[in-house]
Amino acid sequence: MNYSKLAGVVCGAACLLGHRVALADISIGNSGATVNFTGFTGLVGFSPTPATGGLSSNDWAISGFSDGDLNFGGTNANADYTRGGTLGATGGIYGPTTGSPGAPFLAIRLSDTDFSPGVITARFKNTGTHKFIQLGIAYDLLVFNDNDRVSSVNFAWSTDNVTYTPVAGMGQPTPGTASGSPAWVVTGKSTTITTNIAVNGNLYLRWTSDDVSGTGSRDAIGLDNIVITVPDVCGDGVNNGGAEECDDGNTTNTDACLNNCHIAACGDGVVRSSGATPEQCDSSAAMCCSNNCTKLTGTTCPGGTCNDGTCTPNATGGTTGNGGESGETGVAGDSSMAGESGNGSSGEGGTMAGRGGRTGRGGAGGASGNAAGGVPAAGTSGAPAAGTAGAPAAGSAGTSGAAPTAGASSGGSGAGGKAGAATTGGKGGSSSGGTGTKPPASNSSDDDSGCGCAVPRSESHGTLALVLAGALATFMRRRRRA
Repeated sequence: MNYSKLAGVVCGAACLLGHRVALADISIGNSGATVNFTGFTGLVGFSPTPATGGLSSNDWAISGFSDGDLNFGGTNANADYTRGGTLGATGGIYGPTTGSPGAPFLAIRLSDTDFSPGVITARFKNTGTHKFIQLGIAYDLLVFNDNDRVSSVNFAWSTDNVTYTPVAGMGQPTPGTASGSPAWVVTGKSTTITTNIAVNGNLYLRWTSDDVSGTGSRDAIGLDNIVITVPDVCGDGVNNGGAEECDDGNTTNTDACLNNCHIAACGDGVVRSSGATPEQCDSSAAMCCSNNCTKLTGTTCPGGTCNDGTCTPNATGGTTGNGGESGETGVAGDSSMAGESGNGSSGEGGTMAGRGGRTGRGGAGGASGNAAGGVPAAGTSGAPAAGTAGAPAAGSAGTSGAAPTAGASSGGSGAGGKAGAATTGGKGGSSSGGTGTKPPASNSSDDDSGCGCAVPRSESHGTLALVLAGALATFMRRRRRA
């Protein structure tokens, strides 16, 4: 049996009994708290040490009445705070003892000058043995609908009485049309809040009201059966057993007790940085963390090697460089042009020297390959093809000039033409005219012997014919002389 929980139940029961009698010091023990207004009469008002039938101002603060406000620890016994046990039409606080379920309770009649708007706040103190990180809150909202005006009732909570958190659904407006048979209607409200209230810390519950719509008089509202429950929650510092293996009461997840109240162990995926056996690493899926949660070094892991708990990829060779582009083929040199033949009569001997072939263009250098770890292969420059120089054609020797034909009188001997140059081609030697008498113009001419070997002047004589004719004439003269 859990004796600590039994002690808490006993303590809580005693606290609740005290609330029912003295209605003072609303405390939340380990088992919670309940306020049901038993003994409240609505006749004596509020003070830190209330008389029988009154409520403690240590627990309640109220504002919005024409007879002044009530602060925590203050005193107010004016008319608005002492309207009695029978609900009337006058604005103020009542403690109905009849005509309602669960009487007595705290009732407020709304009016033009009372609680429109208005605020009532209850203060609770953590008198338990551990902090509260989650609380259940429930209460009964009562409405006496005897008028047509609509009024609001809203709920909020706080731990410092400054910043409040509203909770939707924990309040409601009063009906807009008066009931034909008015009576107290009870609606239960409940919620769960997540908070952090240390031992001796406070929780504030607040109800507010104001006009919403309509005119005329207002309804009455009431509060009853305010219940605070303290669930067993991981993180409150109490090992409640069952699913909880531990509970250190903090939100640190790297100590000996995890946030789910399980005892920390190697392999739970959380690196324990404190305690007697801190961990270097912790992951059942990590290849670089041993089964005793120490970092591995030198052990093979997927794609590499463990390096102080980190899987480092193995080094790999760089990517092979792309081969260089081939150089362009050299352009062959132009063939030499043959020299022109020398003309017979004044022909130019020889040929033009062939032009040397153009040197081939060097191939473009190969582009270096991209290095990605390795050394790229250097691109090879294309070797240019050398152009072949054109061989010059030798010029033909110039033909000797023909001996001049004898003139009509006495002709001198013709001078021989010069030989043409070997390569550039000398010009053919021109015949030197004889010194004899110029032959008469005619369509033909006889040789000097008058043999009638006429050569038509209108024909175009080739170089060879002229040479032969000259040679024949010379031969015939030599024979006559002989």
